[in-house]
Order: sequence, then structure tokens, then C-alpha cells
Amino acid sequence: MRELTEKAKKELSTQRGVCWLLTGLLAAPLAFLTQLTVNYAVVPRACSSGHFYAPHLVTALFLLVALAGGFIAWRNWREAGQTEPGAGGDTLERSRFIAVVGLLLAGLVTLIFIAQWIPQFLISPCQR
Repeated sequence: MRELTEKAKKELSTQRGVCWLLTGLLAAPLAFLTQLTVNYAVVPRACSSGHFYAPHLVTALFLLVALAGGFIAWRNWREAGQTEPGAGGDTLERSRFIAVVGLLLAGLVTLIFIAQWIPQFLISPCQR
């Protein structure tokens, strides 16, 4: 077990490991912000052409990106030992904390995506 912990500590302290931690933390919120911006840009075009599938495709695509961010955060948490983050200040505790926050953010953003997607089915984008 100690050997596994040392291996995880070494992997998570590298630049590649930190990059994966940040990806798991930021993928879902950035996907949400990008989806919101792209949907605002797509709606006038969809309204003028009468093809209302574009906002749904944008939402589905970025929902998948947010879920991928959650998967990356889960994988990081699993690699860091699958325990609660403690009060220690070492690499594993930091990595566990960032991974758990990434998981929570991905879950919250997924719920927001679903809540935001429901009105797309009920209200026409051309309605003013």
C-alpha cells in the first residue's frame, strides 16, 4: 500500500498530473459557460432557418464534456487513494481535495445542464 501511495504521490506531483487535476476541476464549469455562449449565438440562426435541433446538439455536446470532466476528476480521486481529503498539506491531500471538488462541480453542472435543457423542449427559441 505504501508503495502505491508513493507512486501516486510522484505521479500527481508532476506537471502532467497537475494538468489532469486542473482538467477534472475546470472542464465542467468551462463547458457550461461555453455552452451558454454558443447557444446564445446559435439561437438567431436556428430561429431564422426553422431548424431547432442546433441548440439541443450544442447542449448535448457540452453536457458530454462536463461528464468527461467528472470522469477525469473521479479517476484522479481514485488514483489519489479514494479517501476523504484530510487536513494534511502533502501532494496526496491536495490532489484528493481538488479531485473531490471537481467531482462535486461536475455533478452540480450536470444538474444545471438538465435544468437548462428542459425549457429548450418546452419554449420556442423564437419567442420574444
